[in-house]
Amino acid sequence: MTEAPVNAIQDAAVQGKVRAVERALRLLERLAGTSGGMRLGELAKAERLSAATCLRLLTTMQERGFVRFDGASGGWMVGGAALHVGANVGATRKIMSIADPVARQLSAARGLPVNIGILEGRSVTFLYRATPNGAATTAPQQQPLPVNCSAIGKAILSGLPLLEVGTLLGGGRLARLTGKSLGERTSLLADIREVRRARYALDDEENMQGLRCVAVPIFNHYHRPVAAISMASTAGRLRSDDIVPCGRELIAAAERIMLGIGGARP
Repeated sequence: MTEAPVNAIQDAAVQGKVRAVERALRLLERLAGTSGGMRLGELAKAERLSAATCLRLLTTMQERGFVRFDGASGGWMVGGAALHVGANVGATRKIMSIADPVARQLSAARGLPVNIGILEGRSVTFLYRATPNGAATTAPQQQPLPVNCSAIGKAILSGLPLLEVGTLLGGGRLARLTGKSLGERTSLLADIREVRRARYALDDEENMQGLRCVAVPIFNHYHRPVAAISMASTAGRLRSDDIVPCGRELIAAAERIMLGIGGARP
C-alpha cells in the first residue's frame, strides 16, 4: 500500500473520531436544555441520527458518567460527571472574580506580579496574572509547569493527603528544569511537609535559573485545594529576606479569597 492511501485512511479515521465527539457534545447540550430528559427516539430525531448511532454515543457517555438512563421514565438525562465539570468551571470563575481585586492590590503594594494557577494532572496551568501597573491578564501566555518545579504546584500538593500526592505523581521520573529542581520524591515530600508548616511554598530557582516564586494554596468549602496564589520575580528583586513577608501577605490574600468563595483551610 502506498503512503498516500495510508495517510488518507488515517485522516478518515481522525475525522470519524472528531464527528463522534461533535455528535456526543450535541447530545449532551440537547439533554442539558431539558428538565425531564429525552427518550432515545426523540434524541435521535432531534439530532438527525440513527437510533443505533445515538444509542452508541449515549452508552459511551453513560460509562463515563456524563449521561444516565432513567428506567422509570425511559429518558436519558445529564449525568453527575457533566454536572461536576460544570461546577468546577463555575467555581473557577468565582475564584477569578473574587481574586482579581485582591491580586491587583497585592501586586501594586509589593511591586511584583501576582499569579493564580491550578493543578491539571501533574502540571500547573496559569489562569491569571496581575502586574504592578494595574493590568491584569486572564489565561496568560505561559507554558504549563511540572508540579514539582512550581511553587503553585507544591502549594496545592501541600493541601492534599500524602497518599493522594503519591498517586498523582505516579511511578515515572519527576521533571528537572534546573539543577535545583526537586527531582526525587523523598525531597519533594519533605518540601511539602515544610510547606504545610510554613503555610507557603517556595520555588527557589527550581523552575528557571534566577527566578523565585512564593505561593499559598486556596481551599474550597470542602477544604480541598483548588488553586494557589503566588508572587514571582527575579532572585535579585525577590530577595531571601523578602520570602517570609511575601509569604505572610499571600496567606492574607488567600484568606480574603477563601472568605469570598466560602472556602477554608483544613
